[in-house]
Amino acid sequence: MRLGRVVAAWVLVVGGGGRLQAETVKSLEAEMPVSAGGSFGVENLAGALKVVPAPGPVVRVKATVHGESEVLAGSLSFATVTDKDGIPTLRLQYPVDRVREFQYPARGSGRDTGVEYAGRRVQISATRGVLLYADLVVEVPAGAGRGRLATRAGAIDAERLDGNLRLDTGSGPIHLSRSRGNLVADSGSGDVNAADLQGSFRCDTGSGACHVEDFEGDRLDCDTGSGSVVVLRAKARLLRADTGSGRVRLEAVDAEEVSADTGSGSVEMAVTGGRLRKVSADTGSGTVRLRLPRDAEFAAKASLGSGNLRCEYADARTTVKNDEVVGCRRGDGRIAIAVDTGNGGLVIEPTP
Repeated sequence: MRLGRVVAAWVLVVGGGGRLQAETVKSLEAEMPVSAGGSFGVENLAGALKVVPAPGPVVRVKATVHGESEVLAGSLSFATVTDKDGIPTLRLQYPVDRVREFQYPARGSGRDTGVEYAGRRVQISATRGVLLYADLVVEVPAGAGRGRLATRAGAIDAERLDGNLRLDTGSGPIHLSRSRGNLVADSGSGDVNAADLQGSFRCDTGSGACHVEDFEGDRLDCDTGSGSVVVLRAKARLLRADTGSGRVRLEAVDAEEVSADTGSGSVEMAVTGGRLRKVSADTGSGTVRLRLPRDAEFAAKASLGSGNLRCEYADARTTVKNDEVVGCRRGDGRIAIAVDTGNGGLVIEPTP
């Protein structure tokens, strides 16, 4: 690891409760060579991450440190460590051995968060504790192998990446665009927005929405604990959307297999192209609406706790069991459709 120059400045900021307090701002730089196909990581306790492509085979990190005193701001430094998975990681070291609560104003008005960092348990608050955090700009080489870029609290903004990369924040939104590879965006609480991606992408947020637009690749997975899933224009072998509570909306999807699951919320799918072979949808409470190409041939089975099945293809044949419509079929039934709702109906109709 090579360390760069350190630059310091004093500013006045509005602290907790609206009071003015002095703040020291410092700049730190570090870099870590990454072998072809090798694994690496970058870790920060609190602060935003901006991730961009590197001009060469070296991971470079520039940190803007904010501290309530020059001593505290100067206590931060970079170190190359081995994380719990044995991966070389460029970690921004905080004084977690003597400070138990860190103030990060950009965190917002949510509850204080307890996190583990460098083997210590600390708190991150928007209004309390010692003011000390750092915003990072991370340059990542293309095709550098497996990389994990993480902050315990803070937003992540990444673009033009290429590789096997994971973006991870304990709390904060993630925005990823114009990238390709095996990509993961994981937020404990915060929205994930992604656009213009190629390869495979997994969106995971504990509480927040997942919005993906213009995806092309093998697999697209969207998982939220509570929050909607919206996918606009995607071409994939497999597309999966899962939310504990929230709406699922999939528009202009061209896929072989599509799966949607929500504990509470409606499911809307509009499928294009001719390679679709399997659709499954499960909702505890909500209607499922499936739009297919006008020439689609399918066999649908429905288990509707409370609701009706309506098939808007005039030449489709319905399946009746115990005086209840439980399915419908059109043509050779090459598309297998399975729908389960606790409370809600099923509509199958041609794309307008």
